[in-house]
Amino acid sequence: KPQNPANLDLNAPTKITMGNANEIEDFNKQQFGDFKQQLAQCNNCGRKFLPDRLVVHLRSCKPGASGGGSKPVDKDFSPKSDSSPTP
Repeated sequence: KPQNPANLDLNAPTKITMGNANEIEDFNKQQFGDFKQQLAQCNNCGRKFLPDRLVVHLRSCKPGASGGGSKPVDKDFSPKSDSSPTP
């Protein structure tokens, strides 16, 4: 079992420095871009998954299976900002 140094105060608050809003936004965009580059596309339905999750998805998304596999994703779909139903 590793020993903590005697002078280390485990109860001391840790100071977290926050950048300005633009730095944070830029960092988040970079991280999201890096994440999206890892995604692999399903050849059957076009959806994108992390590689280990694509393997699981492919078990149920097969062309020729009952229902013909998953429906293709509408690439132009954008959720409405208003969640109330339209009459």
